[in-house]
Amino acid sequence: EMILGDWSSDVCSSDLLKAILEEGLVERALVKGNWIMNKIESWKAKHPMIKEVRGMGLMIGIVLDRPAAPLVKALLDDGIIVNGTAESVIRLVPPLNIPDEDVNTVLEKLEKLIGSIEQNEKK
Repeated sequence: EMILGDWSSDVCSSDLLKAILEEGLVERALVKGNWIMNKIESWKAKHPMIKEVRGMGLMIGIVLDRPAAPLVKALLDDGIIVNGTAESVIRLVPPLNIPDEDVNTVLEKLEKLIGSIEQNEKK
């Protein structure tokens, strides 16, 4: 069945869904997302600005005790695109096929930035 007579979008959608299923991207996203959330959750003890980590799969929210905009900008300046939502939430939504090395790089930069901000506040 074609949607609005546009057969090309039906073909693309069908191929995309087939690739997602065949490559196990949904399952991999759940596993990788849980790993990321657990990693960030483990930071809470040493980084009090992190209040909560939530999400599903690779849609992850980090609730902060402050506005997220300065962190979002600093990460963007460092080449990492994240989104600030609800004023105090950093939203991470990496691609389903993000390599582990890229995840590690982002997490290292994020934790370093958080630590730097907290250290500057102590001065």
